[in-house]
Amino acid sequence: MLPDTSPPNKQPEPKVALSTAPPPTPRVPAISFKWQQYWLCVGFHLVLPLFPLVTEYLVAGAVAPSSAYLVAAMYALSIGASSRNALSFGFMMMVGVVCGILFGISTSLLGQPPEKSHVEVLDKTWPAMMFIAVVFIAHVLERYNRHVADCEPFWLFIKEG
Repeated sequence: MLPDTSPPNKQPEPKVALSTAPPPTPRVPAISFKWQQYWLCVGFHLVLPLFPLVTEYLVAGAVAPSSAYLVAAMYALSIGASSRNALSFGFMMMVGVVCGILFGISTSLLGQPPEKSHVEVLDKTWPAMMFIAVVFIAHVLERYNRHVADCEPFWLFIKEG
């Protein structure tokens, strides 16, 4: 006769009743809450204010330097006001003031013949676009820290889940 090799005190496994419920429907993977908040901020806070320049370009075929400087000034001032970094706030306020001054100068040159305009660079849009790009990049990095790293919601009335 063979020795008993079963483990001592082992209870027989109970039979599990089979469920008649259908298996759960697989879910589409969603973007995490913090990344949703970040991209919502980028869209509404950083890109949407630039639509007047896009509209002018689409309608007129070009952006007037005065328009570019005005948007750059307002963009830097409003983005800087929402910053929580003191250095970023000060830098963007300075950029806003400089672009506001350049807007005033560029509008005074409207209708002037080229030989009367003393500062040729103000007749171009690239300086204003450069200011906008610097403000955009600086603030998109700050917002990454706020929304992705610190998990702060973009709008306070939006709760996770």
